[in-house]
Amino acid sequence: GYVVSELTQKNKDKKYSAKPLVWLGCAIIIGAVTNYALKEKSADNSFGNSSWQNSQSTTVQTTSNQTESVTEAQNSTSVTTAINDGFILIEGGSFNMGSPDSENWRIDDETLHEVTVSAFYIDPYEALQTDYEALMGSDPSTFDGDVLPVDNISWLDAVQYANARSNAAGLIPAYTIGDGEVVWDRSANGYRLPTEAEWEFAARGGNKSKGSFYSGSTNPNDVCWFDDSSKLKGPQKVGTKNANELGIFDMSGNVWEWCSDYYAKDFYAKSQKDNPVNLTASPYRVLRGGSWHYQVDHATVTSRDGPEPHFSNFNYGMRLAKNN
Repeated sequence: GYVVSELTQKNKDKKYSAKPLVWLGCAIIIGAVTNYALKEKSADNSFGNSSWQNSQSTTVQTTSNQTESVTEAQNSTSVTTAINDGFILIEGGSFNMGSPDSENWRIDDETLHEVTVSAFYIDPYEALQTDYEALMGSDPSTFDGDVLPVDNISWLDAVQYANARSNAAGLIPAYTIGDGEVVWDRSANGYRLPTEAEWEFAARGGNKSKGSFYSGSTNPNDVCWFDDSSKLKGPQKVGTKNANELGIFDMSGNVWEWCSDYYAKDFYAKSQKDNPVNLTASPYRVLRGGSWHYQVDHATVTSRDGPEPHFSNFNYGMRLAKNN
């Protein structure tokens, strides 16, 4: 360091004795400016990652339009959303949606019809409890686990989460949520629930499909969790079973997954061919995929269910999608 004895210092001219202090002051100022600039650069380039990647603190726009800073130091966790969110691009294509009359366990809401879907992105994993809690401030799940899918959520919970994640990532929210009404902006670049047609196309393996009865296999034990008298006590860790042809996990079994559509038993019979989605209001919304709590007949790629949108259950979850 710069050391001068007290006696010598008294004999020095004052302008020279001040020189080290001036240099020290300059160094402090330069250091402070550099540090501030680096922090600003870091803030400009960060969003937080999914729970499978590194996460960072960020600012969350909540569904009540109130902005709050999320930090781990204040009984919260880092928001888990990313610019590179790990979603898989599903190339567009055509397929026969539904099931033929000869298919096992078929019911009459699965009318076979040809459908074409445009390219879209989908999460290879079901939404996790940690993801949901980081954005929404609480975890409604009946079964607790960091790598378990969020459960016990309604359709309304799912679209609110999609909007919250869009806001956190700086994307345009897909849903406008009002009093008793949800309007979907199909052009928005934010996160959303897949349409029923998109869900089935992805579950079947898209253009890489081998015609699997379950998502990626003819053997359900390879790809899905279901109640086969093994008495599962809840959902299982995501990604434990095999992925399908597109690298997507757990589309058969584990938790039921909400879709964008209203449910109508006869929709397939009158569905449009290109990018179909049922937007005709009804009391019900679509669930797909079956769950750990159901028998294997509900875990096929064609099985449908349609509860009321405000209804939640310990085996209801979700998987997000977004536009290409």
